[in-house]
Amino acid sequence: MSSSREELKKKLMDIEDTAEVTVRFSDVDAGGIVHFRNYLIYLDDGFVHLINFFTCNAPFKDLVHREIFFPVRKVDIAYEHSAIFGDIIVVKSKIVHIGNTSFTFYHEMFRKENMQLLAKGNCVRLIVDGKQSKLLNILDFFSSCML
Repeated sequence: MSSSREELKKKLMDIEDTAEVTVRFSDVDAGGIVHFRNYLIYLDDGFVHLINFFTCNAPFKDLVHREIFFPVRKVDIAYEHSAIFGDIIVVKSKIVHIGNTSFTFYHEMFRKENMQLLAKGNCVRLIVDGKQSKLLNILDFFSSCML
């Protein structure tokens, strides 16, 4: 791998991003506790925030409008504590592995009030050009769209 590609890979993996999500009423069950599936949505919120950080010249919404998609290949999540209605959740996200056509994100979700760990997990994603129905190389994609 060329030194410029190694530098790009290192740059991508050195960034840790933080997003905040407020637990909505629609996120909770009758007891006011966040339903487990919604942590996957918070994980997505962290992912979108991180991609926006990487691609300042092409916000995530613009990528979607250009039919660039980031499908999930695999997700692994461990639940530690429950969030409740009204909590602010801090989602920390970073890339921990970059392959040719997939990359792995590590996410941790904390209750902002006391930074109690709520959930953590890995998510493997791909990048697909929907117009060409083509799987994209991760480093090629980021080298062409990053500032």
